[in-house]
Amino acid sequence: MKDRRLPCLFFAAASWLAAGVVAAPGVSPALPRQPEVLAGTFRIVVERVTQSLSTTQVFPMPAKAGDPGDFQQRRTVQLHLGVYPADPAAGPSAGEGLTRLDIHGVTVREGGRQVELGHYGGKLEAGSKQALLRGYVYAPAFPTRTAEIELIEGEIVAYEQSTPVELEVPLEEGRSPAGAPEPVEKEGVRLTVREVTLSDATARITLSVDGPPGSVLVTPSEEGTHGASLYDRRGQRASPGGGSLSQPRPHQLDYRVTFLNLKERPAVLRVQLLKQHGARRVYPFRLKHVPVPTRRVDSLPPSDQG
Repeated sequence: MKDRRLPCLFFAAASWLAAGVVAAPGVSPALPRQPEVLAGTFRIVVERVTQSLSTTQVFPMPAKAGDPGDFQQRRTVQLHLGVYPADPAAGPSAGEGLTRLDIHGVTVREGGRQVELGHYGGKLEAGSKQALLRGYVYAPAFPTRTAEIELIEGEIVAYEQSTPVELEVPLEEGRSPAGAPEPVEKEGVRLTVREVTLSDATARITLSVDGPPGSVLVTPSEEGTHGASLYDRRGQRASPGGGSLSQPRPHQLDYRVTFLNLKERPAVLRVQLLKQHGARRVYPFRLKHVPVPTRRVDSLPPSDQG
């Protein structure tokens, strides 16, 4: 007879552990210095390891007296990576051409054999004052007893030149016969406003940006509007209300952005981005033996380790 069981959440224990120079108080002792590796003129460093562990107890239905049910555990691990100049004397300009950080593989050793984990990761939108570029690796199904990532394989991509571009479109003047603002162009980058919808104190704008073929357009993460901002005739900036961005090709961007709290009709749309061009350089890297704390994992109830 088929055993029909309905999951019942008994408890969920989530432990967040940060591995670095100093560990969180009362959570785990400080771990050894995290590994780093050189890739061309750059240095990739594991800055932080964060994990969570949830435990669920599943009872059979109908419940039987004295049946403890089954414990099921799920562990996730996330690493933050920082990219720095290999030469400590180099300034921030050393990272101007950096555009991507890609992760290709995450390998652990479990039961005496190598296992490649499902993962995703890449560049983090939010940078830092110290790192030239930051990225992350996330493994949603990390083995519960594994204390080390054996190998992380990835690459960073840099271009020879990186040019800041600021495009400004007047929304009240210079409209085309169809009623849309005329496109503007600067540094070979063309901005076209597709649609402007005003409702009460909210503006929704659809726009596209096209750069020269062979270039890469990179947007900053600015309050969710990807570097786009909206101003009225007095120079007052509207509040960002979020948006979405797609990139069908490296030199093309499509935006849908929203702005809130408009005091009067918007007058100017401004978009800031980077145009990266010139020689493309790829720097592969291999980070080996990254420790992952396990003290909290070992202290939780036993489970089927599979």
